[in-house]
Parts: sequence; C-alpha cells; structure tokens
Amino acid sequence: CEDARTDFVAVGDTVEAARCELLLARIVQQAGDLATSLEHAQAARRLFRRAGARQGVAQSDNLVGEIARQAGDLEGAERAYRAALLRWETIGHSHATFARANLGLVTLERGDAVAAHPLLLRSLEQFEREGRAAITAQLLAALLPCEAACGHWQAFDARAARVFELVAQTGLADSDTARMAERAGTFAAIGGHPERARLAWRFAAAQYRGL
Repeated sequence: CEDARTDFVAVGDTVEAARCELLLARIVQQAGDLATSLEHAQAARRLFRRAGARQGVAQSDNLVGEIARQAGDLEGAERAYRAALLRWETIGHSHATFARANLGLVTLERGDAVAAHPLLLRSLEQFEREGRAAITAQLLAALLPCEAACGHWQAFDARAARVFELVAQTGLADSDTARMAERAGTFAAIGGHPERARLAWRFAAAQYRGL
C-alpha cells in the first residue's frame, strides 16, 4: 500500500493516495502502533481536504477519534468525533450515526452521563431500525449508566432486559460493554439500588469472561 500511495501521489491522484493513508492507519492501529496510525490518519485527512472530498475528511476525523480514544486521549477523541459528526451531517451521510454513537460513548467515558444520553439514544433508535443487533446491544449497555445517573429506573430495567436478550442472541462479548455495565452498577449503587447494581456488575463480569 505504501508503494501504491507513492504512485498515486506521483500521478496526482490525491483521493486514492488518501485512501492508502487511511488503510495504512487502520493496519498499524490494529498492530498497536497508535502514534504511526495517527500520523497516517492525519495525512489522509490533509489529502482528502486538499481534494475537497468531505466524506473522506469525515472518515479520517472518525478514525483520529478512534485512535485518540484507544490511546486514552478522551478530549482529543471527543473533538475528532464531533468534527466527523458535523461533516457527515452536513452532507447527509448515514455514517453520522456512527460518529454520534462514538461521541456519546466518549462523552460518557469523560463522566457526563446526562449529556451522553441523547446522543446514544438517537443512535440506538437508528441502529434498531436497521436491525443491527450487536451494536444495538452495545448502545443499550451504554445507556444503562445514563439511565442510572438520571434516576430513570424503569428505563434502566427495560434496557437491561433487552440487552441481556440481545447478548444471548448474538454472543456479544465486548470490553466497552463490560466497562459500561460496571459504570452502570456504580451509579446504581450510589443511587441506592443495590439489586440493580449487582445485576449490572454480574453482567459486566460475564462480558469480561467472554473476551
């Protein structure tokens, strides 16, 4: 892919060169080299911007957010996801739902469950309409700490029942889901609901065991 990128640059095909950078970013991200991955993602963004390819710029922003979140830079992740969401919404692209969900997750991780709630809920509704069971389960789990923080205990119970059902159907085992369930248990305990807290913590433990 590096040779192809060089060839595309040589012939002035900026968009294809940017796509190569984006692919390289994902390859080294999976290998755990986040610094190099970020360099490729930022290079892709620059090239897409030069070509006026707004969809590509949004893809690059979203990937920068993923890398930043993986590196523990939640502020940088939020900034990148917000940029991706704005660009995808501007061009009316369906991927805006993914950026909104990512923004909701990182907002929750930064400790603002109330602000995360509408972002996650809107994304959940879209993914449910599309029949995406696994990501629906992930977002339902992410909404558990939001409902607990807001004191919405009926909604908490309904979402917990639904996420347990979907996890049984899909076999989902996910570290993000486990962390969100842990957070939900903490909020439930703080809110004076020990049974709900234990339910969430047991679910989190099961998710960790499944990894």
